[in-house]
Amino acid sequence: SSTLDLLPRLLNPDDRTRLIDNARVSGRRITGLIDDILTVGKIEAGELKPKLQNTQLNPLLADHLQTFSAQAAADNKILSLDCPPGLSAQLDPALIGRVIENLLSNAFKYTDRGGKIQVTAQRQNGRVQISVRDDGPGISDEFKERIFDKFVQAPNADDQPSRKGSGLGLAFCRLVVELHGGQIRAQDAPGGGSDFVFWMPA
Repeated sequence: SSTLDLLPRLLNPDDRTRLIDNARVSGRRITGLIDDILTVGKIEAGELKPKLQNTQLNPLLADHLQTFSAQAAADNKILSLDCPPGLSAQLDPALIGRVIENLLSNAFKYTDRGGKIQVTAQRQNGRVQISVRDDGPGISDEFKERIFDKFVQAPNADDQPSRKGSGLGLAFCRLVVELHGGQIRAQDAPGGGSDFVFWMPA
């Protein structure tokens, strides 16, 4: 609401458009967080079945990257996608789309200005692999598995949570990926940073 409160004071149309875009993205993320909470509860109760359909990954990934393009420009961060045309998988596009958004949001939080966030997808050993890589501070080995548990946040050197947020987004990702018969893990990115990778049956 603080963003919208500024609108009456702005005369520059570009500034108004930027603030409206920011407010729209923030509203979408709040709605997404609420959906995450509800979805996690349904999965844990065994009440949610994914609505699988043959889905082209390139447009799905590109659509969700597009929602971060304004933020990437404002923060001077480089956002890229590498996905071969025609790559597809049986998945629930709404649920997997939300996984992508959570991983991208996570990457943006821990990438400095001028940093790079790379999304790649490929077929590997009869599975589809999707990766969201950043060049932020990375995650200690101790927390590479625990970070996917609910409300767990990896601490920094001062023993304070280093990864902002509710501690629910990555738990949501794990539950949704496992619901698709897949796996997810966090690993070190070459040259520094984090690489969140998940696999699903092709």
